[in-house]
Amino acid sequence: MTYDLYAWKSPRDLDADGAGQPVDAWEAAGGDPAASPLEPSTDVGWFYRELMNDAPALEVSSDAVPNESTAPIWLATTSEPPARVVAMRLPPTPARRSGHEGRKAIGTRRS
Repeated sequence: MTYDLYAWKSPRDLDADGAGQPVDAWEAAGGDPAASPLEPSTDVGWFYRELMNDAPALEVSSDAVPNESTAPIWLATTSEPPARVVAMRLPPTPARRSGHEGRKAIGTRRS
């Protein structure tokens, strides 16, 4: 299953083609986040926690350990377990609105 956006910490020295190769191979092998070729990092675990606190309805696949805490990370007293990857499917963007829909024109009355 493919996703729209992938977040990981390492390896970092990859261009767009270089980043696509391990992701493509990983997805072809089934896409299990725990089996991804990316290196685990607590930074990815923290990212997952914040993402799920800010956007819980977002469709995400990760090997990060879910954390039920809603406290901001700067109040955390323990570190997040390492994770390899956070893969996200982004929702379709709604059409832009001008902000004038449903508004009535307001004018001045002359007496």
